[in-house]
Amino acid sequence: MEKWRLLDPGPMPAWRQMALDAVVIRARAEGRAPNTFRFMEFNPDAVLVGYHQAIDLELRRDECEALGIEYNRRITGGGAIYLDSRQLGWEICLRKDDPGLPADPETVYRRLSTVVIETLARWGIEAKFRPVNPG
Repeated sequence: MEKWRLLDPGPMPAWRQMALDAVVIRARAEGRAPNTFRFMEFNPDAVLVGYHQAIDLELRRDECEALGIEYNRRITGGGAIYLDSRQLGWEICLRKDDPGLPADPETVYRRLSTVVIETLARWGIEAKFRPVNPG
């Protein structure tokens, strides 16, 4: 079994988190870094917009600036998300051709989310897996 790397850099501004994201993704894709589990904390609060989204359709820049909320674009897809300084985000970076990974993306997502669902259940919080864009 391949060893994984854990990164917990602590609170950072959105631009720095996204720069680290790009470096981790590139290093893993090029085989210069192992599979990586990374914690993400944002300070100041931030809105992250997905790669394919139009920033001006997803947020009000003037409101964000007035409230001291940073905004930045992820190099990955998905929808806009708000992360305040009290939240702990996480991401997993691994190659899609990893030999231990199922070929079906939904199975991968389901398996990776299981640990979160089970942890939340231990805290008395009900959660369940919901496929991306269900039928």
